[in-house]
Amino acid sequence: MHILILLFPFLSFILTGVFGRVLGSFYGGLISVYLLFYTFELSFLYLLREILFPNLELINYGNWFHVLGFAVDWEFLFDSTSIIMLIIVSFISFLVHLYSLGYLDEDPSINRFLSFLSLFTFFMLFFVLSSNLVQMFIGWEGVGLVSYLLINFWYHRYQANRAALKAIVINRIGDFFFLFAIILIWYFFGDCNFLYLKEIAPIVNNEYFTYFQFNIHKLSIICLFLFLAAIVKSAQFGFHTWLPDAMEGPTPVSALLHAATMVTAGVFLVIRTSFFFEYSPKITTIILILGAFTTFFASFTAFFQYDIKKIIAYSTCAQLGLMFVACALDNYILALFHLFNHAFFKALLFLSAGIIIHGTNDEQDIRKFGALYFKFPITFYSFLIGSLSLMGFPFLTGFYSKDSIFEILLVSLKSHSNLALYFSLLGTAFTAAYSTRLIHLVFFSTYRGSKKQWSQIHETTRPEMLTPIFILMIASSVIGYLFYPLFLDVNSQFWKNSLNETFITTDYIYAESLPFYIKLLPLIITILGIIFYFYYSSFLYKDFFSILVAVTLREHEATSVTNYSLSFLQTVQRAFHIDSIYYYFILKPVLFIAYNILYINIEKGLFEYFGPTGLTLFFKFVAKLVARFKTKTLTISLFVAFIAFLFIFVIS
Repeated sequence: MHILILLFPFLSFILTGVFGRVLGSFYGGLISVYLLFYTFELSFLYLLREILFPNLELINYGNWFHVLGFAVDWEFLFDSTSIIMLIIVSFISFLVHLYSLGYLDEDPSINRFLSFLSLFTFFMLFFVLSSNLVQMFIGWEGVGLVSYLLINFWYHRYQANRAALKAIVINRIGDFFFLFAIILIWYFFGDCNFLYLKEIAPIVNNEYFTYFQFNIHKLSIICLFLFLAAIVKSAQFGFHTWLPDAMEGPTPVSALLHAATMVTAGVFLVIRTSFFFEYSPKITTIILILGAFTTFFASFTAFFQYDIKKIIAYSTCAQLGLMFVACALDNYILALFHLFNHAFFKALLFLSAGIIIHGTNDEQDIRKFGALYFKFPITFYSFLIGSLSLMGFPFLTGFYSKDSIFEILLVSLKSHSNLALYFSLLGTAFTAAYSTRLIHLVFFSTYRGSKKQWSQIHETTRPEMLTPIFILMIASSVIGYLFYPLFLDVNSQFWKNSLNETFITTDYIYAESLPFYIKLLPLIITILGIIFYFYYSSFLYKDFFSILVAVTLREHEATSVTNYSLSFLQTVQRAFHIDSIYYYFILKPVLFIAYNILYINIEKGLFEYFGPTGLTLFFKFVAKLVARFKTKTLTISLFVAFIAFLFIFVIS
């Protein structure tokens, strides 16, 4: 029964990918959706069993390889953490498969798309169920590969090619860090199995190794590389640039890979190896600051974007930053709870955006929208619920985990927790501001297109697209309330037999005793963010800095400052030109060295001179030299024959 969870998505990949032309789009889609529904059904049964009878189950399918004492088995670990991830991946994947039947109904390659989605689901489930780091690395690499295939699904588009290459190249950096961490763990401890590593972590806590006369803490250097791998996959500041560009893929891809599952792989890696991070306070401090800063940076950048999908993508970066903050505070169950909640309301936002894009002839620029409430009433309510949940409004799904993270931050005594709190609160304010801006410009402002375009706009009536929307609306409203006792109740037995058993910390208990008015701080900041948007927009469709100049400066000073403000606005819209910085300071020098030094002088020069080109010239020279001895004189011919015989004798 265990293997069926992996077998159903893989079978869907085979049937739709290999036999898609025979099955056709209708039967291919039907088979794919049913197989993914069975995967979710099995995952839900495991969740019920884990709630009623908490148990850590290890399923072994035999030895994979055994080299020089290093043995790796095909093993799958079913504990509370992996089962929660099973629910997320299988449920969102099922809904996205169903949604794709309507969204890509007219695409001739829909079966290829469904096969890629199923393959991604297989690799993601393989990743979360792996019992050791080597096996987990296969799933890690697999989701990266399928991400490339899905972003580049419309491969005839240049931007899709570019975005897919960018995504896979940047993710290769994370792959290198992950692989290096695995090598270090094997070198230090001789095994990569999670159960073994969990037991050995407190024993090796005080072990160091010497490198160039420096004593380096073993667990800290391992956590450093695991953390670097995680922030690349989860698109944190510095490595976030691939995620907004990945929106070139079809919208269902954004909902599955880049909102609910793949980008959370980095957070899950930190949660799964939490028994290492508990003994690396310096690394967790770095995680805390970087996660909080990413929350602020991504939210601030999203406020100035105009692409509807990129706004939601930057929102994903911000929420992932909050998950890393929770991990850095040693509240891994809280990070997992926010990951769980985030999957539902972020998938809802992306799928709602997909309905708008689908109904406006693939338009994504919110400056060309307006008054769409009258055309998309159902989508408006879904977008509203998703946005309010994202902002953390009381009693919606996002509220229960997001507010808990802020409460932990308020009582935390960790180093730099105050700085992280300020960054996170600023991020919360801008989250409310850009969410309000998005709803206002898309649904309520004056329509900014032509009458012909207005007459062509329509909301879909396809049940394949609306059914997932209704399900996610309910989930984004109540799932946080329903699962709060399971995750954060100190008496919950759900985590009793989990691999990561040290979830609830004393900070969480202290946070429960905070005064009520202190607990209202995130809500107050959210309301201030909404007021911030309305105050400075004044219901006009101008940029913030233009209005700021108009109300604060004299008329004769406005021109020069307006130019400065607009240039700053363009800088923010282009995400502070981080891509350009990478190009000029990293990519361009590397390409220069690769071409002018390595290729021209070494490969085309040195290697060819002593390789094929040099040998060719040498033999030509020898042939011309020998040709000169070609005469009719017997003595010369005998001399040449003697020299040839002597040469053969010497070299033999």
